[in-house]
Amino acid sequence: MKEEVVTLKESERSFQFKKNYVKMRSKGMSVRDIAKYYHIAETYAYKLIQQLAERLKIPYESLLNRPHCAHIMIGSAEKVHPVKRTDFSDFDKVFLEKVKMYEKTLSHMDKVLKEWPIMPKELGGCE
Repeated sequence: MKEEVVTLKESERSFQFKKNYVKMRSKGMSVRDIAKYYHIAETYAYKLIQQLAERLKIPYESLLNRPHCAHIMIGSAEKVHPVKRTDFSDFDKVFLEKVKMYEKTLSHMDKVLKEWPIMPKELGGCE
């Protein structure tokens, strides 16, 4: 590839931005990140992308699209375990046991609180 000469109108940062934009974009960097890397304003970065598109004679939007890589499956499908289905056959039984345990706890707490002499009468204490 023929190396371009920096014109007097274009700064070194602008030149490097245009030169490396496509490579950095293909690595997944955003336009904002690339602009920050070269210490240029994001709005100016978009102007440079427009200039790059005109020079390459390609649509501006094509330079804005981030290329996506194919997804690679790590490991084999044999290692994937199927999702276990939840058994609700004894749900009612377990639920009723939990309700009874909850009621027993509440009744015990109520008994303890009523016996506590510090509790005000408005709250059910025996003052």
